[in-house]
Amino acid sequence: MRASSQVIRSSSAAKSSFDLTSGHAFTIGRGHSVCQDYALSVAETRTHAVILADGCSSSPDTDIGARFLAKAALSFLYQIDVDKDTRDSFEQYYRHTIQFAALSSRVLKLNPWCLDATLLTIKANSRGFVASIYGDGVAVMMRRDGSLEIMSVEFAQGFPDYLNYQLDAVRRAALGDYVFNHKRVRRMFISHRGNVSETILDSDRSFELYRGNWSDYRWVGILSDGIHSVSGGLDPMDHIAIKLADVLPRLLDLKTLNGDFAQRALESFMTYLVANGWCIQDDLAIGFIAAE
Repeated sequence: MRASSQVIRSSSAAKSSFDLTSGHAFTIGRGHSVCQDYALSVAETRTHAVILADGCSSSPDTDIGARFLAKAALSFLYQIDVDKDTRDSFEQYYRHTIQFAALSSRVLKLNPWCLDATLLTIKANSRGFVASIYGDGVAVMMRRDGSLEIMSVEFAQGFPDYLNYQLDAVRRAALGDYVFNHKRVRRMFISHRGNVSETILDSDRSFELYRGNWSDYRWVGILSDGIHSVSGGLDPMDHIAIKLADVLPRLLDLKTLNGDFAQRALESFMTYLVANGWCIQDDLAIGFIAAE
């Protein structure tokens, strides 16, 4: 398990009085021999960011590729404009990220499929944040009234549209042959009283974006799709899937937002799984940016 957390205090001259804290953590799933998820978080003078990459388990060396992708994305975070023209800036960010990561993999003579990985990103300034999902994964936002907004991006047949496909027209065309593999965005709302509502919509966008202001939200998080692999029973052949609405409140009970809060959250979650006879089959990466 790997984790990190950083904090920068806002100055009296800043436009907002919020103090930003960021953190990330990741762990291997029960069904994997190598962790193919990777995460990092960074804190600069005016901005914080979190990046997650989730490597495809059936492609070669995606544990390395996921790191290449996240590190490449780090180099182009400056291109993301939190306040305006967000989709255009993200398109540029994604294009340059995959090109740079592909160059790195070629230098080491790796199979180009090593970059088959989803890419999730949050960037925030003192006023607000923007979160993006390319491929599949989950974005979650805690409102200041204690309610949770959840956006789970899923593909009907389980084959995500990886950013890496942008560099291979043949593989991208092959993905299009899966006519029923449409992308779905599951939007859930869990009130502070625990009431759950849900809608599911199809999406033809290459990536999803979510924005918010810190005056409305306490924190924003991104999670790899390993969160969907939580099950009851240790035998993967005889497991019972646990609903996302039952899983997320256990992971997202962030009692404090200082120090290595993301690592504490993940460790507490893993302890809860063991104590209740649950397990997680897939790798899981998490990352948060919080404002106080």
